[in-house]
Amino acid sequence: MPTVKHNPRFHAVASRLPRLPRELVHEVLNDLWIQKILEILCNHNSPYLDDCVSSHFKIGRVLPASDLAELKDLFSLYLRICALHRGNPHPRIPTLEKEVTFFLDRIKSRPVDIKWEIRNAIVGELDKYDKFIPVLNSVIPDKMLPWGNAAFRDVSGSGLKEAFEAIDAAEVKLNTLKANQLRRLADLLERYPNYVRTCCEKNGETGPQKQRHRVEYLRNQANGMLMRQILDGRFTARAIFAQDQFYLIPYNRVLRIFLKVLHRYPPQNVKVEIQEEPADDVEMDGGSNSDSDFDSQSKRKRKPRRTHPPVKPRALHQYPDVLQAVLEGFASFHTIGDSQKAPPPRVMHSEYSLSKNRGYGGPSQPHFFIYDFYPTPREMKKWEKIWPMPEKEFEWLERFLSICDYMAAMKEEWSMGRSVGDYWKQHAGEPR
Repeated sequence: MPTVKHNPRFHAVASRLPRLPRELVHEVLNDLWIQKILEILCNHNSPYLDDCVSSHFKIGRVLPASDLAELKDLFSLYLRICALHRGNPHPRIPTLEKEVTFFLDRIKSRPVDIKWEIRNAIVGELDKYDKFIPVLNSVIPDKMLPWGNAAFRDVSGSGLKEAFEAIDAAEVKLNTLKANQLRRLADLLERYPNYVRTCCEKNGETGPQKQRHRVEYLRNQANGMLMRQILDGRFTARAIFAQDQFYLIPYNRVLRIFLKVLHRYPPQNVKVEIQEEPADDVEMDGGSNSDSDFDSQSKRKRKPRRTHPPVKPRALHQYPDVLQAVLEGFASFHTIGDSQKAPPPRVMHSEYSLSKNRGYGGPSQPHFFIYDFYPTPREMKKWEKIWPMPEKEFEWLERFLSICDYMAAMKEEWSMGRSVGDYWKQHAGEPR
């Protein structure tokens, strides 16, 4: 669908002035602010209007022909930066919001340097990027952006333009990356609505209607992500990228069936500790002795635990090679951005978790870690938690789901007359 290109501001005035004789144009310019005159000259680029401004008896002294080209270049750059403010995209330099008589009255006492005023306004806008330079540099590692107030103060007009274009290109690249990530999240959620959920859903299963709504929400956020946001101060999908963990996680039931299949058919090509498989009707129980239990053993006779005959492990199975990376990723999530905070664990109470989070059944069933509280974007500073999600998290989730698809198609025997794929589809369900 073609976009509609709107006319620049003061188009009605600027389109009629070239038809008027020079004397009438001078009369019209007498009633305009210097800022409005510069805006008309930059937006419409008429040589006739440039000549009328330079030949004006009063305005020509403030905007001389020798400096007009440089002034237009500086002010055009300022207009480009102002256009990124969606709320108020118009120039706002208070000193230039005056008629020409104001500048003539101060020529002898306190003359106004119009070039300096425009440069100062440009530098003031570029300084707003200062806190965002680390995240912008993360998407262009081969080139460091200018950083700090002193980086712009002594730069020429062309240098300011190059600095802005480099920063703006980095923001476009960052927004494009985040938009693509939102689309990837929507694609995964649309393809596996019964396998994955968002980390904001803590109360078990989610209905298909809500999942479809979440997919549509992610796609809408991806479309809005392409707009520049730093100068405007309004960030799209802030609640998604502000999470302290990856936004999508599989359901716990999928994880438990995944681990159960691994116990029944241990992986041959993965270097993990293989334990004997418990009986089908008995849950794995690691058990733990507290200090009080240990001290009381000599005082009372404990009831012996019920034992089961050892079950001979099934034959080792050759899984896809990505299983190694999937099981290694059970330990913890990957660090987001430049966060100094330790990443949270990914899977709790499984034999592949970190030692402090490891468990073997009983009351502590394997489950994915989820924070108890949501981050509140309104309480954050604008430059905090706007980093894109780690690419390794997408890779881990896609590999995990590929192993789930592989298990759902396994033909090995699970029980009499039932394959592993049948068992998987009965307990974990179809992807959608």
